[in-house]
Amino acid sequence: IPLYASGHPSTGGNAGLIKSTDGGITWDTVSKVTESVADFHAMAISKQNPEILIGYDGSSRTLFKTLDSGKNWKTLETPEFILSLAISPNDSEIVFAGTGNGIIKSTNGGQTWVNLEQYKGLLVYSLTFDNNQVLFASIDKFGLTRSDDLGNTWTDLPDIDLTVTSI
Repeated sequence: IPLYASGHPSTGGNAGLIKSTDGGITWDTVSKVTESVADFHAMAISKQNPEILIGYDGSSRTLFKTLDSGKNWKTLETPEFILSLAISPNDSEIVFAGTGNGIIKSTNGGQTWVNLEQYKGLLVYSLTFDNNQVLFASIDKFGLTRSDDLGNTWTDLPDIDLTVTSI
């Protein structure tokens, strides 16, 4: 399984999308994504189809999607500043984004988005799915929470007295 990353090289600038096929020992550039080179602050890969990646470039505040492992990219609607992304493991058309204004959901691969009411207006640090399609989120003021039904209902998890910024 390939590893993908994005960030800032020690020499400065942005890395675009890089990939490792040997467990992170070596890395190769896949794509600059844009002419000015993207810097994904949030990124997710589809478990259903690993050629689908979605990434949010924090510099340009643009959401990008690829269907061919990063060779070609298209721009998607970006309704909010995105802090985290998660793609359903069973349906790559279902995408969640954590924002500074709650959780938004797309059922058409990121083409359109709706705000989920449960945590509207709250900072969402992180989102992730487990292998059983349970969605976990770290929400400011609430801590960890989970949804067993693709964001329709949520259950707050016991307080671990920790601000969780990544899951």
